[in-house]
Amino acid sequence: YLLTEQIEIKENRVDLDVAAVIRIRTIRQHGQGLSGNFNTTYSQGHSPNASEQLSLNYRTGGLDVFIKGHMTQRNSYGKTTNLNHIKGSAIWETTKSDLQTGKGNNFSGELGFNYEPDEHHSLGIRYIPEASIGDLTKYSEGETVTTRNGEEYDKNHFVQSSQEKRGWNQAVNAYYTGELGNWKIDFNADYLYKRSHSGQDADNNGENAAQSDSRARNRLYAAKLIINIRLGKGQVSFGTEETFTNRHDIFTQDGFSTDADNHIKQSIYSIFTDYSISLHKWRLSAGLRYEHQQMNYYEYGIKKEEQSPTYNDLIPVINASWSNHHTNVSLSYRMQKKNPSYSLLSNSLDYRSKYEYVQGNPLLQPQKSHVLSLSAAWKWLYVTAAYNRINNTFTNMIMPYNDSTHPGVLLFTTVTIPTADAYTIYVNASPKLGCWQPQFTSGTSIYCPNSEEIGITGSDRVEPLFYFNLDNSFNLSKGWFFNLQAQLQTAANQKYIIYNTEGQVSARLSKSFLNETLNIALTANDILHTGYYHFNLYGIDAYMENRIYRDFQRFGLQVSYKFNATKSKYKGTGAGQSEKKRL
Repeated sequence: YLLTEQIEIKENRVDLDVAAVIRIRTIRQHGQGLSGNFNTTYSQGHSPNASEQLSLNYRTGGLDVFIKGHMTQRNSYGKTTNLNHIKGSAIWETTKSDLQTGKGNNFSGELGFNYEPDEHHSLGIRYIPEASIGDLTKYSEGETVTTRNGEEYDKNHFVQSSQEKRGWNQAVNAYYTGELGNWKIDFNADYLYKRSHSGQDADNNGENAAQSDSRARNRLYAAKLIINIRLGKGQVSFGTEETFTNRHDIFTQDGFSTDADNHIKQSIYSIFTDYSISLHKWRLSAGLRYEHQQMNYYEYGIKKEEQSPTYNDLIPVINASWSNHHTNVSLSYRMQKKNPSYSLLSNSLDYRSKYEYVQGNPLLQPQKSHVLSLSAAWKWLYVTAAYNRINNTFTNMIMPYNDSTHPGVLLFTTVTIPTADAYTIYVNASPKLGCWQPQFTSGTSIYCPNSEEIGITGSDRVEPLFYFNLDNSFNLSKGWFFNLQAQLQTAANQKYIIYNTEGQVSARLSKSFLNETLNIALTANDILHTGYYHFNLYGIDAYMENRIYRDFQRFGLQVSYKFNATKSKYKGTGAGQSEKKRL
């Protein structure tokens, strides 16, 4: 604060003839010193859930040292009913209903620092550990009734339990961003280590039916470098990214299927560049990425050539946008590549029930999409339309497992459909009307897979799927805030998938105290108990119906407190992000 009276300054000195001088009291820069926040949540449905999170940051000058801890106590509850229909040497139908519960405690943390010596440079390191506290357990109990050609064949009461132990999973990210003259540099390096151990026991009518044990260990190394520089009136960026993944799965069982030992080593090398330029009201950009992907797949230490492909892909992106005052229009084309998750590449055969098995598919190929989209925005209104041509679409497949040795058993697996077309239209309106700020979202999607190419028989109809979301926010006086949200998805028949109508209504009421440092909120999710997930699925000589509820109706309390609040200055974005998701 500056308090002045009759001040004259001459030759950078205070004139001693005046009656008063400048009195300066400095204010500490926001976020300096110790800052932090604490958040705790509790919700009650059929079973309680809770979480606690504490974050502390100490800032002195350009140095930040931070530590975070997050603890979750989760209980799950769900009910499932489904009907499986198989056409083989006979017509088999199995009706299944079960109740599922689970519980587990998990800890995750973060420890690191961030340093900005000046406005042109920033660097930091972040260490993220994660582990389960005790075992993560799941329990399922229910009944199946199986008929053969319309006559009752088997009635079974089953009990299944599983336990999973996650060791200390660890991740490290280091980054540097800086400006060296006209050059801007962004570098990230990552390391990830994860392992898990789980076991399953299943009893049918009081007798042991199946036991299995699964172990998985994952390692990932990744690095990414991006360099930006001005070129003419535009900006060019180029760089490289390398990812090395090592995953080992071991599966053993007591005789219901076969053991498996899968080891995958994968290397991905990428180089990329893009150029963007602004011309009056236009902004144009184009980019190209070259990716070399090599996977080596081993079973019991022996390399399987058919399951060890090499891919070389060119991945382009082009965008043109125009803006004028409150109006923006954009047209873009991009290719997207998505690799299957590593769990889907296992060839182990898992036991789900006496009449249901699950198996991976090590022959899955990457999914590649060509997306053409047009979007427009005017003030608070946004509209976009897109066409997507998809090659090798991942999809769930059902079929008879083995009609001669396991009659009536349904196999779940994942396959790729060679080609599919998808069309979407999306509209979002978010005006502000006094204290009320509604956000209305509506859209429709049409999915046209050529499922006949892989032998999936079902309906020939393709109907649009509509969805609606109304999010109402009310910023009231004296720190009160109220939010009411409603979601609805309509029924639709899209070739081999039949969707049913689904929807939920949720609300949140909160109040801020102590100059907005303390916030208390009451939450209510799925108020009308309508959050069911149900769909029908056609496969090869098979059909199934599912209806699932996952304890979505919950009422809870959230309390958060923050002091000397500040935003994180950590600029690390990570490398190998798509591979992390696969693990």
